[in-house]
Amino acid sequence: MMRQVAMAMATAVAMLATACDDQRPASWRTSADRVTTTGLAWAAGSTVHLSDGTEIDTGAAVRFFVVAGDGVFFVPVDRKADSGSTAFADYELVFAAPGMPATGTGLVVSPDYVAASPDGRYLAAIDRTSGEKDRFGTPQATVLAFDLETGEQIIDSTLGMGDPAKDDFADGYSESEIEISAMTGTRLYVQGFGRFVFDLATGEGEEYAGLAPSRGVSTSLEREARRIRKDAAGKRVVFPLGFPR
Repeated sequence: MMRQVAMAMATAVAMLATACDDQRPASWRTSADRVTTTGLAWAAGSTVHLSDGTEIDTGAAVRFFVVAGDGVFFVPVDRKADSGSTAFADYELVFAAPGMPATGTGLVVSPDYVAASPDGRYLAAIDRTSGEKDRFGTPQATVLAFDLETGEQIIDSTLGMGDPAKDDFADGYSESEIEISAMTGTRLYVQGFGRFVFDLATGEGEEYAGLAPSRGVSTSLEREARRIRKDAAGKRVVFPLGFPR
């Protein structure tokens, strides 16, 4: 009898541990050692260089990236899959940290659909693959944002992204040119069927009439970018999203 009770208790503990693991945020969502976001980061080949000298091996050539949390969120170049223009194609966002292997996030993005706050605490994306489908089979876009300090998902919203029962998302999104317009340390600006702003503290969003703030680039950073391109000696150099091409 005691043996049966012990086995039952062990089973319950194992089930509880499994449940806790299932509820624990993925490693990329919780920052333990945030990297620097100051200065100018850049990538060449499979290495991202941060301004403090930290190098992050992504395991693959980088198509585009942002610096946030404990490392970089990036999309790798896939020469076998790439053909023609890739500006509006969607790819899985991958996370890499110093000394750690890259891991997928499950987020599918294009360059216009991902951003990080200037301090690297928040990551935002527009998911165009998993929402409710319109009558033509196109999924509704969803605005997502994550607090990488706490691991919490703070925004999961279809505000401004139309109505599956009424709208043609393929045409509407193309015409509206949906995108993440800007991200500050407190707000996320999104272009959908109109302009919308989300509060990163509350997750609440509303329509707004103004223009999204523009993140200027200093003359010193522009000079640094020119130096990096020159020193790269013909290698393809990639700067973070939001930095002028």
